[in-house]
Amino acid sequence: MALLFPGVALVTGAASGIGQGIAVAFAKDGCSRIALCDINVSGLEETKLLVLQVAPEAQVLVVYVDLSKEQDVKEMVHKTVQKFGRVDYAVNTAGM
Repeated sequence: MALLFPGVALVTGAASGIGQGIAVAFAKDGCSRIALCDINVSGLEETKLLVLQVAPEAQVLVVYVDLSKEQDVKEMVHKTVQKFGRVDYAVNTAGM
């Protein structure tokens, strides 16, 4: 089976709802390097477990980020690139 999403995904709002679902879908479809980003740390850990259930070989980066703070956003991208070398897919599902 061909990988639908090889590469690196960065998902904001990944701690719950649509963001969590998208992160898990990326893992199911072959994305093995995923940055999970949100302000809800416990939700991020839950999402990480779900990702690893469907893709045990996945590399998962958990990033606490407050998207209302420019410096947090810059650090989120920097941490992702530092760990994985690049970002291929960015999905912003964070909401208020």
